[in-house]
Amino acid sequence: SGHAEERLRDLGLALNVQASLEMERVLELVCRQGCAALRADTVVMWAVEPDDGELRPLEMAGVRRDLFRTRRIPLRDETSVEARVVRRRSPELVQHAATARRSHQLLTVMLRHQCLLAVPLIRRREAVGVICFGSSRNPEAFQERDIAKAELLAAQAMVAMENARLYGEAKGQLEETTALYEIANAVNNKMSAEELAEALLGILRDRLGYDRASVLLCEANS
Repeated sequence: SGHAEERLRDLGLALNVQASLEMERVLELVCRQGCAALRADTVVMWAVEPDDGELRPLEMAGVRRDLFRTRRIPLRDETSVEARVVRRRSPELVQHAATARRSHQLLTVMLRHQCLLAVPLIRRREAVGVICFGSSRNPEAFQERDIAKAELLAAQAMVAMENARLYGEAKGQLEETTALYEIANAVNNKMSAEELAEALLGILRDRLGYDRASVLLCEANS
């Protein structure tokens, strides 16, 4: 218990003191510290794709990415602990996972899971994802007391992800405003349409990273 609390404090410090606002970095920290806090062999964060009715992997630790990135789990899959946790918006513990028939059979075999603990990622009372912890060594690696630790980690993850999302939006708005300012400044300083077009493509190159670009003007009376 003391070990888990220390790891969760480490996660809180890493997310807040270091002020990591890049989403990829936030997700990586959550999975890595989740492994340490619950002594899990694998941690996989899944996100809900509402339009597709599926879960897709966001980030993972202890899992081969090349085998997992394209995996999808239907939200209606009754055999998937991840899907059930999202639908019910409540955590679930699966001990003796290999024989319990309460987890996705293919994923259980692939990852050699003996014990699973999954908790929902909640935003505004809606489940937007799930974190699943797995142990391949001990069929009773996770106990009821571990649920509170996993839920705390999930709550920390949601706060950090929301901060990263807001930061990304603010950064995007700043870049758009800066580009508009540069374009307006170019309009004031350039005399011909050709000069303005050249300046415009120079400004957009930094934002879009294009390989080729052109500006087309309408010919009057044609």
